[in-house]
Amino acid sequence: AMWATHASAWIDDRLEISIRLAVLPKDDWHYTEERDARFDQVTDPAVQALSGIDVAVRDRNRRLLSAEAIYHFARGRPVRGFLGGGIGRLSDRGLQSCAPAGCEILMPYLSSPVGRYASAVTNVTIIAGLSGRISRRMSLRGGFRLHNFGSEGLSTKEAFIGTSFRFWTSESSQRRPAPPRAGTRLM
Repeated sequence: AMWATHASAWIDDRLEISIRLAVLPKDDWHYTEERDARFDQVTDPAVQALSGIDVAVRDRNRRLLSAEAIYHFARGRPVRGFLGGGIGRLSDRGLQSCAPAGCEILMPYLSSPVGRYASAVTNVTIIAGLSGRISRRMSLRGGFRLHNFGSEGLSTKEAFIGTSFRFWTSESSQRRPAPPRAGTRLM
């Protein structure tokens, strides 16, 4: 399951501008790299003689950091649709190891060095869904986010549901109305 956190500012109860960080844990990955011409690029004769190596990538995750703008339709309605977009960074991270001993000098020729790694690309997001207020300060939302849609290997689809809390609302930031003047009729 992915976890995410975001902070946003609302403009006129329609436009939401936010910063969001999400982390998606990924499964560990194991594969075998069979001997080929790349094994001859190292100078160690023991490594050149290997018939193959086993590679493991653990603690994998995908991190999404983005700035988003979301427009909420049907102002004043209990349930509202929303549509938005975002831009930011998508990074894949993990810890790579190999066996047998000595293979670590070969890994830079095959993929990436042994140890922690991170790769990052630009992330473009499309967001759509529904939101509704639970109370004056609490709301519930759900929908879909498409990250780098159409980008093979880097696209991520996300169905989400979440709650949000407004620390202040436009109603709480307004001045109190002036007391009625003499001769003003109250309804």
